[in-house]
Formats: sequence, structure tokens, C-alpha cells
Amino acid sequence: MSNPKVFYHLRNLSLLEGASF
Repeated sequence: MSNPKVFYHLRNLSLLEGASF
């Protein structure tokens, strides 16, 4: 939460994984 950038990056990775699978 302290670093919204990190949270966004993690969400982006999750979205990519969801698209791949």
C-alpha cells in the first residue's frame, strides 16, 4: 500500500497471467 506503483505492477502481472492462461 505504501508503494502504489508496486501494487499496480503486481496487478499487471496478474492480468498478464490471466490472459496467458
